[in-house]
Amino acid sequence: STYDALVEATLVTREAVPGIDVTAARGIGGARSAPRPLDELVASKAVRLQSGSRFSADDLDPQGSIRVLTAEGGDRAGCIDPLVAADRYPHAVRTEPGDVVFATSPPRAVVDEEGGARVASPSRILRVDPVRAGIGPRALAASINQLATSSEWKTWPVPAVPRDQVEALEETLGQVVAHQAELRRRERAADSVITHVLTGVTEGSVALATPLEMKAG
Repeated sequence: STYDALVEATLVTREAVPGIDVTAARGIGGARSAPRPLDELVASKAVRLQSGSRFSADDLDPQGSIRVLTAEGGDRAGCIDPLVAADRYPHAVRTEPGDVVFATSPPRAVVDEEGGARVASPSRILRVDPVRAGIGPRALAASINQLATSSEWKTWPVPAVPRDQVEALEETLGQVVAHQAELRRRERAADSVITHVLTGVTEGSVALATPLEMKAG
């Protein structure tokens, strides 16, 4: 019911939002390595490029246990049943934890932290070797989202991260991305409150307390 949906949403919106902090010190500066074009890292095999697969919408199943990811318009295109995946898409690449799923129009990248998913074309996969590439997957995805300005992925600039900072940068970006996901969850709940409180009051299924009633309570 509208009332139940409203109550469920307020269980989220009334939670305190935990903050995040970044433990950082002022750097000493020094020589800075120039960004490399992404195709240079792919050519050197520091980053492996793999294609996504074309999935029929009829094969996607909300009850399926295999995620089908896309970087266009969101992180997930849907799910697919394992038997359907094995029968109809046997050659579809399975992601590994840390794979970067990216799209070019517009430039967009997300990291699959879990692995075991399939990727829907035209999205593609970048599998990063942090030691050889000089950057981790979370930082690579962030650089695509922040720095890429054209649809030509080969020219996208990839920063060179100092070797002793690669792991720390990955950890920090992971915390920030998780924080963003939590904020989006709260925003969806707030939108739900607006929708259901407006509908509920209008149709009479929800009655709000007045300020005087709240004080008296």
